Amino acid sequence: MGRHSKRKVRPASPVMPSLAALRSLWAARGPVFKFLVKFSLSLILLNAVFLLPPCQRCLIGLSQFYAIVGSHALNRIGEESRQIGALITSIHYTLVISNDCSAYDLILFLWAVAFASPAALDRKLVGIVLGMALIFITNFLRVVTLFLVGVHRPGIFEAMHGTVWPALLVAVIVLFSIAWASWAIRANPGHVEA
Repeated sequence: MGRHSKRKVRPASPVMPSLAALRSLWAARGPVFKFLVKFSLSLILLNAVFLLPPCQRCLIGLSQFYAIVGSHALNRIGEESRQIGALITSIHYTLVISNDCSAYDLILFLWAVAFASPAALDRKLVGIVLGMALIFITNFLRVVTLFLVGVHRPGIFEAMHGTVWPALLVAVIVLFSIAWASWAIRANPGHVEA
């Protein structure tokens, strides 16, 4: 037989649906289902990207940034502290700001919400910028208050660090995301990305 023989076309497997079947399934789903799929895939992809060394270096820089501004704010209110790398230290207490304390997971959540949203691109950018500012301000307040708690009320530090502040951060960003999404979709109903 010659080199250019005809390839046999196999029917779609009952286990693996065809591309047309997947498109049909996608078209039949509502906006909430589509949002959840896009959000989940965005969050997985963003987390994978943040495992790369350049992103890890950015997280170290972000942790150091919180230490710098936190130490400066503490000095302004009379707590003598200094910043060393990602540490805020004084003669009374040292607070270590690890990469996990940089609120990067909330930033990724915010980005995934924006990417998955059917809002117009300019509305997505507004949400990302305002949301990131809110995350930075809230996490800055978290860092400062955790240092103050560590100095003045060390008995409640673990509760504040492990329960109270994480719940507050999540509540703030979820409520912001809901308010932003409502505004972004209503603000320009004629232009919605699929």
